Amino acid sequence: MNGTTGPNAARSVLMGAVVTFSLVTFLSFARVGLLVLAHEPLSLSNISGLLLYAFPVVGVLIAVHRPGNVIAWLCFAVGMIWALEGAFWGGALYGFSQGWGDSLPRVMAAAGDAFVGPGLFLMATLLLLLFPDGRLPSPRWRWLVRLSLISIVGMYFAGLISNEPWGWGRPAYENPLAVAPEIEVPLILLFSAGAFLSVGASVVALIKRYRRSTGIERLQIRWLAAGGSLSVAIWFTVILLVEAGAANEDLAILVSVGVFVSIPAAIGIAILRHRLYDIDRLINRTLVYALLTAGLAATYLGLVVGLQAALRSFNGGSDLAIVVTTLVVAGLFLPARRRVQDAVDRRFNRRAYNAGRTIDAFSARLRQQIDLDTLRYELLAVVDETMQPEEASLWVRTEERLR
Repeated sequence: MNGTTGPNAARSVLMGAVVTFSLVTFLSFARVGLLVLAHEPLSLSNISGLLLYAFPVVGVLIAVHRPGNVIAWLCFAVGMIWALEGAFWGGALYGFSQGWGDSLPRVMAAAGDAFVGPGLFLMATLLLLLFPDGRLPSPRWRWLVRLSLISIVGMYFAGLISNEPWGWGRPAYENPLAVAPEIEVPLILLFSAGAFLSVGASVVALIKRYRRSTGIERLQIRWLAAGGSLSVAIWFTVILLVEAGAANEDLAILVSVGVFVSIPAAIGIAILRHRLYDIDRLINRTLVYALLTAGLAATYLGLVVGLQAALRSFNGGSDLAIVVTTLVVAGLFLPARRRVQDAVDRRFNRRAYNAGRTIDAFSARLRQQIDLDTLRYELLAVVDETMQPEEASLWVRTEERLR
């Protein structure tokens, strides 16, 4: 699925990327301008969509540095979809404020809302299927490209005739394009089934690609997996908190949209290969600090509740419990971090953990060993165990060479 990458083709790709990027930029910021003209407050939910501008930014970087990679154009497509969603909604609110009547602004609102489904499913289908080189894992996956495109386009038209707004946090409105539920529901179910099947198959394709991959490609897929997993986990958590009434909706929308920035960031790092080899360190530290935060939070809550109950009979016992608990948790931070780090290394990074132990043991023996032949043998053994090279040799400079 890659085109030619000769000088003329590369120049054409670059020009197309610049034009597309300019159009996406205009549409992305047109929403803000329309909201200002409509005298709408620039709330968090109204401007959160600008965070998805990260997709076209990454797209233009990939188009410049990797002009033959289709992923650049998929990033542009994602950015364009969300830019159109925001521009249509900005136009709808502006139309309401200017007295354009009821029908046209409502049609614009429905047209904007309908982009929500395609925007989400494009990220979860074709991006996964073609990542990281812009090619299919094998020709037998071509059916999935067709199914994904049909489902994404179908979901847009299903959203366009829906009786319910698809956008989260949108004001309610009556869609003049809505059809009877007997027609709407089967269409939504049909295209949703196709979209979810495409997502599942795309994930399977990415997993198979990962299992066959080595070296750089494997690291690239791990970056995407890390960014996508983080986004999905936080997104579902925020939705559950909002549904439970435990989170402010505007802030929740900002967070739920903002976490998707990790996806284009991961794509950019993976394809442009900037700090590509830091993925293991990133995953390691994420696990360590997530577990550490959860453990310390549970400790803090338990100590506060326990000490407040124990000191209830004393004046100021509640404040004293909080102070004591804070000091205890602060004192636990460093030793707890070391223990969690050690546990994570043992469980998830066994090779690095074993390598560290091997080097420490060699350092201890080095202080006691003076026989050169033994040291040479042990040093090569340590290198083989920790680095696992295909071949290793040791050159020792002798006194004769120094003269």
